[in-house]
Amino acid sequence: MWLSKKPAGPTPEELAAQQERERIEAADAELRRKITLALQQDPAFQVMTVDGVAWICPYTLSVVPAAFGHVDPARDYLFEHRPFRNAKPRPVEEIRRQRWKLHLKANIEFESRFRISGPDQRWLNPFTGAWAKLAVRPGAPASEVLDAVAVVLAACPEAQDGRGMLDLIKLREIESKMLREQSSQVGDAQAVGATKRVSGRGDSDRLQASAGDDMGRAKGILERMLAEMPEIPGFGVAVHYEPHNEVGGDFFSCERLANGKWLLAVADVAGHGVQGAFVVVAALKAMRFILKETQDLSEILVRLNDSLKADLLGGQFVTCWMGILDHTTRRLEMVCAGHHAVIIANPRQEPLARRVIAKGPALGLLPGSAFRQALCPITVELQPGDLLMQCTDGLLEASNPHRDEFGDLRSAGALLTHCEAGFADAVDRIVGEGRRFAAGTFQDDVTVMVLQCDPPTAPESGPGDPV
Repeated sequence: MWLSKKPAGPTPEELAAQQERERIEAADAELRRKITLALQQDPAFQVMTVDGVAWICPYTLSVVPAAFGHVDPARDYLFEHRPFRNAKPRPVEEIRRQRWKLHLKANIEFESRFRISGPDQRWLNPFTGAWAKLAVRPGAPASEVLDAVAVVLAACPEAQDGRGMLDLIKLREIESKMLREQSSQVGDAQAVGATKRVSGRGDSDRLQASAGDDMGRAKGILERMLAEMPEIPGFGVAVHYEPHNEVGGDFFSCERLANGKWLLAVADVAGHGVQGAFVVVAALKAMRFILKETQDLSEILVRLNDSLKADLLGGQFVTCWMGILDHTTRRLEMVCAGHHAVIIANPRQEPLARRVIAKGPALGLLPGSAFRQALCPITVELQPGDLLMQCTDGLLEASNPHRDEFGDLRSAGALLTHCEAGFADAVDRIVGEGRRFAAGTFQDDVTVMVLQCDPPTAPESGPGDPV
């Protein structure tokens, strides 16, 4: 009789392994359930970046891409990395401060509405239009100032979705009101008109200095330090300088270096009035001292950054375009340290106009080593007839009654339109177009520099020529 043998069952080892797999799967499922519950119910697990495209881990403050909802990517991240093994979730207030720190670091150089500060460590909240006293000491480093601003925004209900900032015109009006109130405490203000400084072309209006108060002293110092434009062989350079208040936070420079090259600079201090003017003075003094020791562009900027960090108040920094021109080769090495791109126009070249950016961080935001690594100088070779324009945001952000800004395109169009007029007249006409666009009044300091390669020479009058 044939006996059939029953198939053998799982061995004890196999059975134990199967039970262990089932236990692990059940534990994983339970862990996913708990993570999902936390993500759905715990506010600390629901904080997104201000732009809404990433989730912030409450354990590590790491940023996890989550453009289409945070639950799935956050659950996968927590399940895979399991940061809860070694840490507890941070308080929701700390995570909300972190979201604003991240946003400010990424956007403060490009969004001027985050950069309006006043005396006594006050900062203008662009979501409410209210002045906030920052919990920082005078002269605090930029990192502490960003932390303090993040604290204000994290606690501001109007700022939670990152939208709804007041328009720049309104914020500038609030700032101007505060500055007028501050100025009234030190005496009646005297209006200061625009100052144009032109190399070899026309006369320059002089700043009116009043004595006996901080405003007058600041104006007097700036009058001496913002010198006339020198003559550059083969080039013409003109500057329009117009402070919005008694004194401004813009500055410019054109210096001959020891190696025969030329340093050009246009800069804008975050902040206005006397404080901004004293930062301008500190920057110009530091720069001229630095130029005695080095003519290397990156080294100049690194040393200027280190020098200014000690002079900046809470919330202040300086955007700066700086270039070194070799007039013999027409080569210009430059860096836009948190500043706008330059515009180069030439009606006889293609393209007719172009923007050139040489990226770098604003002065005063980073320590020296990090600042140096972030600089990206570039070199352009200027062609005969090229007009290069650099300006401060007082021109680009000049707004019309419909709240449209003058902007890069209109600035480039104005430069190209007036190329044939030559550098000196081009400055006047570009500023004139901006002023007309803004209904006659700029809302900020305005500085415009135009450099022309191989400018046309005016013909001399002959015996029978009309004079």
